[in-house]
Amino acid sequence: MAWWRKSKERFEEQIEAALDAEDLGRARSLVAKAVATYPEDGFFHLLRGDVALESGLIREAARAYERALEFDAPDTPDTPDHDKERDRADARREYQVAAWAALADARLELADFAGAEHAIDAAMSLAPKEATLHYLRAVLFELTKRQRPAEEAYAKAARLDPERYFRPHRVSSEAFDGALRAAIEELPEDLAEALAG
Repeated sequence: MAWWRKSKERFEEQIEAALDAEDLGRARSLVAKAVATYPEDGFFHLLRGDVALESGLIREAARAYERALEFDAPDTPDTPDHDKERDRADARREYQVAAWAALADARLELADFAGAEHAIDAAMSLAPKEATLHYLRAVLFELTKRQRPAEEAYAKAARLDPERYFRPHRVSSEAFDGALRAAIEELPEDLAEALAG
C-alpha cells in the first residue's frame, strides 16, 4: 500500500475516533490538517462538512460539501483490471450521491429550500432508489407546505428502507383537540383551570 494511502487512512481513523469521542475541537483540527495535506481529495472536504455540521456550523458545512463536489471520488482499492472501471464508476456515483445528500441536508438546515431541492434532484438523478434521498425530499416538501408530495415521499422512503424510515403518524386537528381536552380533564382541577384560563 502506498504511503499516501496509509496517511489518508490514518487521518480518517483519527477524525472518526475524535467524532466518536465527541471531541469536536480535535476533529475540526484533524480535518483541517487533512484538507491542508490533501487539498484535492474531495473525501476530506466531505468529512470537513460532516464535522462542521456536527459542530453546528451549517454554512461552513454547506461550503465544504460544495467544495467536495468539485472533486472526483477518492481512490478505490486495487481490484482486478476487469473490475476497475465498474468499481471506479460505482465509487464516483456513491461519492457524488453522498456529497449531494449532505449538501441537501445542510441547505434544509439553512432553510435554503431551492438549494436543497437542487441538491436532492442532483443526487436522485444518480440514485433514484436511495431511501435517504426520498426522505430528504419528504422533509423538503413538508417544510415548504407541500403535504401530499411529502406523504408520498415518506411512503417511498419507508418502502425502500423500512428499517430506517417510516411514515409519520398524522392526526387531524379535531382528533388532537379531542385528545387534548380528554387529557386536561384528567388533570388535577387547579392545574386544569390554570391551563384553560
